Amino acid sequence: MSMEQILNTAVKAVMILLAVYVVLTMGEGLFPNVKRRYTRRSYADRGLCQTGKRLTENSVSAVLAAAKKGYGSRIDVRITSDRVPVAFADPDLQRACGDRRRISELTLKELSGIPVFGNARVATLEEILSAVSSLQEPVPLLLTLHPDCQGKKAICAFCSDVTSVFYPHRRICMVESADTDVIHYYMVNYSNIVRGLRMESRDESALPEKEFLAVSRMLRNMKTRPQFFDTTAELYSLFYWVPVTMGAFLIIRDIKGEEERALDRNKYRADAFVFTEGEPKSTF
Repeated sequence: MSMEQILNTAVKAVMILLAVYVVLTMGEGLFPNVKRRYTRRSYADRGLCQTGKRLTENSVSAVLAAAKKGYGSRIDVRITSDRVPVAFADPDLQRACGDRRRISELTLKELSGIPVFGNARVATLEEILSAVSSLQEPVPLLLTLHPDCQGKKAICAFCSDVTSVFYPHRRICMVESADTDVIHYYMVNYSNIVRGLRMESRDESALPEKEFLAVSRMLRNMKTRPQFFDTTAELYSLFYWVPVTMGAFLIIRDIKGEEERALDRNKYRADAFVFTEGEPKSTF
């Protein structure tokens, strides 16, 4: 075999290995900044609206208060009857103002006329994204999508409407959902958007049962290829999860302060945290 043939064979082998590497790492091995943009940091749950802050959850002011201290924010996203994505945690207004109507049943104009949590107004997703994007150093946002609908066609329409709003701001947004059809939508249509599976437990009674639920849920949804998993510490088990995470990064939520963040980072090797109390390190 001539030197030229050896060289050509070597080049082909390198190209094949590179292709396999890109597939296995979903590009993260070649483009690590995509992952770094969202990891090694803390996110304020629904903005910095903790006890004593007196800021409305999922509001522009709460998100900007978090950004001022270097925190990202986790935002709940739902959609109105006239297809406008808004930042709101619950499917209805019962907790916010005693109104039993659902967000999906109201137009934006109707919703805007209803004071929530005292005298606040429900913010649109566009308002939050525009405010964060205008900052000198924009912080990342974790968007938790709540379709409030059933059927793949309806969920695809929901995702399309939400994406049309946040896509211009995609460099600061990653999406997650407990609905695997949402994750699958982004895997198929927007592979450039970081997507994650939000692990929810139906039973808080026993850790072994939680671990079984977590593994079962994850194995059923391998087709979605989530790039990260968002879970509570109680649902996470390094022993069970490592073989099936496929290199996805881990977000632990419901953190209460720096001490718990540091402890869980060492214990679970988590890459990011969502906190509900205290003020942990913004980046680490």
